[in-house]
Amino acid sequence: MSTTTISTREVEWSKGFFYNNWTLNVNGKDFLLGQDVKWCIRTLGIDIEDFFTMVGANDTTEEGRQKIGEWIVKEFKLTPKVVDKLEPWSLCCQ
Repeated sequence: MSTTTISTREVEWSKGFFYNNWTLNVNGKDFLLGQDVKWCIRTLGIDIEDFFTMVGANDTTEEGRQKIGEWIVKEFKLTPKVVDKLEPWSLCCQ
């Protein structure tokens, strides 16, 4: 699916006992990020609360998940061309 713009950018999550699992949806393609806390620490090198402060949102609302998704797409420079080449696990921290 190659388009010139990124149309969908949202982090979806499923609640675990002690954590949330994040999946980034970009243009209909899902990327498994893994556990929220581990992803922030291993990928960004920061605590999840610091990440939420930096992004200005958390993952408890749809608007917040959209903002997180937009931030990831922007910071990781996920253009449509890049998205097409990535595997579903390419952004995962597990």
